Amino acid sequence: MEPKYDGLRTQIHAWQDNSPSGDLLNLTSQIKVKIFSRNLEDISLMFPEISDSVRQLMAATGIKGVILDGESIAYDPKTKVFFPFQETIKRKRKHAISDTSRRLPVKTFVFDILFYDGSDLISQPLKLRRQKLNDFLNRPAGCLKLTPQHKVESVKQMLTWFGKYIDANLEGIMSKKPDSPYRAGSRDFSWVKFKPSAFNSIEDTLDLLVLGWYQGKGKRNQFGIGAFLVGVYDKANDRYLTVSKIGTGLTDDQWRDLYQRCQKLQTTVKPANYQVSKDLFCDSWLKPSLVVEIKADEITKSPLHSSSYALRFPRLVKFRDDKDPIQATSLTELKQIFADRYKRIKA
Repeated sequence: MEPKYDGLRTQIHAWQDNSPSGDLLNLTSQIKVKIFSRNLEDISLMFPEISDSVRQLMAATGIKGVILDGESIAYDPKTKVFFPFQETIKRKRKHAISDTSRRLPVKTFVFDILFYDGSDLISQPLKLRRQKLNDFLNRPAGCLKLTPQHKVESVKQMLTWFGKYIDANLEGIMSKKPDSPYRAGSRDFSWVKFKPSAFNSIEDTLDLLVLGWYQGKGKRNQFGIGAFLVGVYDKANDRYLTVSKIGTGLTDDQWRDLYQRCQKLQTTVKPANYQVSKDLFCDSWLKPSLVVEIKADEITKSPLHSSSYALRFPRLVKFRDDKDPIQATSLTELKQIFADRYKRIKA
C-alpha cells in the first residue's frame, strides 16, 4: 500500500551529457533533465527545484541515466501543509516561474523507477524496482521524496493505512501487487486506486452562496464568466467563508444564466464580512443573495479555503430561487457532514 497524493503527475528523465559542449568542470551542468506531465507535456522549465534535485542525486551516485515516476504537490513553506490540487496546478506556467516556485514550492513523491543506469526496468517486478528506487533515494534529495510503502496481508491492515492517510488529508491509497511490471495507462488489477469516493459521493447536495466570479477565458469569454466562488455562512462570527471555486460542471445555458444573475447582484467592493484568501480574490463580488445547489464527490480539509474545507469535483445542480441566504448550508452543517462521512468511511 502506498499513499495517493493529490498532485501533478511528474515523470523525470535525466541523463549524463558527455558532449564536448558540456562544462567539464561542473558535473551537474552535464546532467540533462526533462520533466513530463501525465499528457506528455514538457514541464521542465516550470519546476526548477525538481531538476536541481535530480542533478544532485545523479552527481552523487555517478549513474548515467534514470527515469522516475512521481507525484508533485505544492505546500505552504511556513506550515508545511499540502495544498489542494487547484493550487499545485498553478505551478504550470510560462511566466513568473521563480516567484511562483518560492510561493508554491513542491515536494515530488517518487513511487516508481523505469530506467536505472543503463537498465530498462519496465518489465521487472515492482519489488525489484522498489529496491533500485531505495538505492537511488537513500540520501538527501532536495524536493524528491520516496513514497512510503507498506506491506499488508489483510483487509483490516489495508483499511488502517487508508484511515491514517485520509486523516492526513491525502487522496487515498494505491494498492499494488509486488510482482507487477510497470504498465502505462491501464493498470488492470495490479494497481488499484482506493479513495473515499469508492463509498460513493456524499449523499446530500449542499446549498451554497455565490460570493463572486472570475472573468471567462477562451470559449467562456462569450459567457462573461469562467468560474465562481461559493461559500457558507458562519453564524457564530457573522462572516462568509469560502468552500470551493467552481469552473466546470455547467452547461452553456447555465453559464449564461449564472452571469445574468450575478450582474443583478454585483457590488463594487468585497463585502466586509467575506473572509477570502488573496489567492481566491474574485474579479467581481456579489451581495450574499444567490443560492446554488452543488453536488460533490468529497469534502476534504483545505488550508486554502477560509472554511477549512473544500469540495472535490463540485458541479451545479440548479439555482435555489426558493431559498434565502439564511437557509443555505451553514458552517456548522458543513462540519457535521464532513464528520459523519468520515466516521462512516473509517468504520
